[in-house]
Amino acid sequence: MSEETYRIFKVIFMFIILSLISCNKDIRYVYENEVTGNYCIDGSCKRLKNDRAITHDINSFTYDITKDLCPLCVRDKDRDYIKSIINLNIKNRKEIIYKNRKALYKSLIKDGHINTNKYDFDGFVEELKKYKHIHMLGIGGTSMSGIATILKKWGFYVTGSDANESELVDKLKNNGISVVIGHDLDNLRKADLVIYSAAISHDDIEMQEAERLNIETMERSTFLGIITKGYRDTISISGTHGKTTTTSMISVCFMEAHKDPTVQVGAILKQIDGNYRVGNSEYFILESCEYVESFLKFHPRTEVILNIDNDHLDYFKDLDHIKNAFVKFVELLPKDGLLVLNADDPNCVDLYKNTNAKIVTFGIKNEKSNFIARNITFDNNGFPLFDVYRNNSFYKSIKLSVPGMHNVYDALACIATCYEYGIDKEDIKEGLLKYTGAHRRFEFVGSTNGANVFDDYGHHPTEIKAVYDAMKKKKFNRSWVVFQPHTYSRTKNLLTDFAQVLSGFDNIIVTDIYAARESDTLGISSQNLVDQININRVGKKALYMSDFNEIAKYIRDRVMPNDIVLTIGAGTVTTIGPKIVGK
Repeated sequence: MSEETYRIFKVIFMFIILSLISCNKDIRYVYENEVTGNYCIDGSCKRLKNDRAITHDINSFTYDITKDLCPLCVRDKDRDYIKSIINLNIKNRKEIIYKNRKALYKSLIKDGHINTNKYDFDGFVEELKKYKHIHMLGIGGTSMSGIATILKKWGFYVTGSDANESELVDKLKNNGISVVIGHDLDNLRKADLVIYSAAISHDDIEMQEAERLNIETMERSTFLGIITKGYRDTISISGTHGKTTTTSMISVCFMEAHKDPTVQVGAILKQIDGNYRVGNSEYFILESCEYVESFLKFHPRTEVILNIDNDHLDYFKDLDHIKNAFVKFVELLPKDGLLVLNADDPNCVDLYKNTNAKIVTFGIKNEKSNFIARNITFDNNGFPLFDVYRNNSFYKSIKLSVPGMHNVYDALACIATCYEYGIDKEDIKEGLLKYTGAHRRFEFVGSTNGANVFDDYGHHPTEIKAVYDAMKKKKFNRSWVVFQPHTYSRTKNLLTDFAQVLSGFDNIIVTDIYAARESDTLGISSQNLVDQININRVGKKALYMSDFNEIAKYIRDRVMPNDIVLTIGAGTVTTIGPKIVGK
């Protein structure tokens, strides 16, 4: 038999085999699974119910020799022979899948609308396809700016307004999104949908105009919940403290492993040059806040719960109310989902009872934790080095580039999650080492007179204590703190706790309360906090100072070499650090 005749025989025989292994015997379609790169040879393959696929007419279908065969619809005994016939080459599959994914998104979007002829987002499309122009109020917010960019990448026409200029607003403009500082009634009147952040009140001018014109409005978290439907695997990181850091760590490790995730995080992350990233995979890594129970609108496949603490008491009645919100959050998980829990947090340990999802725990004190850190040490910068054990067997030694014991917990949550997603331990180790902190998380600002100045977002006593403990791991002379309380309700409810945790600093300055979404109706002020600190304080008294320029000058004139200065709070206190160092 000649070589040419043999090749023809193999091709004919391939089609005979394909017809035999088809679940329906009559092959009408071949499905290309654009996530895995597999060819599925029948229309009822179980894999297709979870993975999105492109259908092809078998009569006009041309095989791509770079694709593999789906393990669920091709029998093992036929696999090697079929693969040899169509000469599969898997060397460049990652690149091919990436290109296919990019091409798929292009085919989905046409003239600002999602094209549903080829692809179905399991109800997601039905909720979005009617919109062409989306206008966003408070578009410069951390979450809102991320949503705006995702929508822009998906082909929607996006406009918005915000009260202030910011780095995020500048980035949106650079990405071709129209943003007006103040109100933008012109674009609002042309919109099909108006999305608004929690900071926008009902009597806002644009909200009133949207109501007058009967334009549909939707709150940010509700819309973000719809977006999570568009991803097969949404990973929601929640908890009272540590969400931003853990979300950032997981994101960096996923990128280190080339998993190409979409990311939305609550701070600027150096590795993604912003607070969001639009990837081309099924993974959506999402920081998920419990405030007003907004995370109950999401559709997670994985939940990471770091801790539960008394916070947001302007909405929650008490700690039990907060814990109940997390119970409802856990109940959202599907049976094939994943729940990653802090085994050292007494408010978290019973949450596993509310789901049939897989449970993985992490901790430092609880020896029954699936992932536990042992032999923890700190270098002169306060950066931890520790050994990770999985189910009591040594897993890996990990070095962090961020200070403090609280970051060991966040890293353990990251490691547990990444392990369950099949990420190699070397990628996890390298990703965590590369993570040097998100914006405003013990972030180095600069130096003045030999003193180092740092800035942190902490606005709860537990967070301030974590920052204080991390600071104590460093070597320094005297400590300085400038604290800006965040919201009147939190200041009033946690006044004693704030006073206690701030008392450890050598020099304390408290500036005016940052109101955020609240009005001054509770009869509380920063002077009340200063007075509470000074009740039992021995030595230098805490000071109340209002003017940021005066605060910067006061510190600059008094710091000495090797002092450490921290500006702490979730508001405008972040602008004081640059003033101190003369930026």
